[in-house]
Amino acid sequence: MTQTSKAEHLSLLEHGLPVQNLFDYLEEGDSLDVFLKQFPSVTREQAVAVLEKARASLVADAHPA
Repeated sequence: MTQTSKAEHLSLLEHGLPVQNLFDYLEEGDSLDVFLKQFPSVTREQAVAVLEKARASLVADAHPA
């Protein structure tokens, strides 16, 4: 998968919310619950799916030490 297609794959949640918003909240120390309260159109399942896709992408690209 190219860098562009990875970005496109994770670029938007179903409701048009940039995935970056989710990661910004988490990086600031906010919980997933805080994020979901701020963006009620996003379900927990959608947010978790984005996180799982990001994790899978990172693990797939990881090299053993």
